Amino acid sequence: RPPRSTLFPYTTLFRSMEFKITYNNGKRYEPDFVVETDDKIYLVEVKGEDKLNASDVVAKRNRAIKYCEVVSNWGKVNGYKPWEYLFIPSMQIQENSSFEQLSKQFIASNVEKL
Repeated sequence: RPPRSTLFPYTTLFRSMEFKITYNNGKRYEPDFVVETDDKIYLVEVKGEDKLNASDVVAKRNRAIKYCEVVSNWGKVNGYKPWEYLFIPSMQIQENSSFEQLSKQFIASNVEKL
C-alpha cells in the first residue's frame, strides 16, 4: 500500500500510471492524481480554464466518469470503496483549499456547472 500523503492528510496518493484507462479508440488516459481517503477513492484531473471544454478533455472526462461508475459497481459487490471523479479547474485551487472542500465542490455531478 502506498504511503499516506503529506499534502492531503488522511489520504493516500497512488501513481496514476498504474491505471489502464483508454478512450477514443485506444488512447491512454492517466489521471493527474488518484487519491484514497478513508471512505472513497478519487480520480482527480486538474485542467486550465482554457481547456475545460476541449474535445479531448471532454472525452477523457466522460471515460473517467464511466470508469468510476464501473469500478464502484464492482467494488460494491466485492466489499471495496466507491470511486468518484473530480474535475477541477486549476484556478479554483487556492492556497487555503482543502482536498475535502475540493472533493465536495468538483465531483462529476457538478461538472456541468463549470
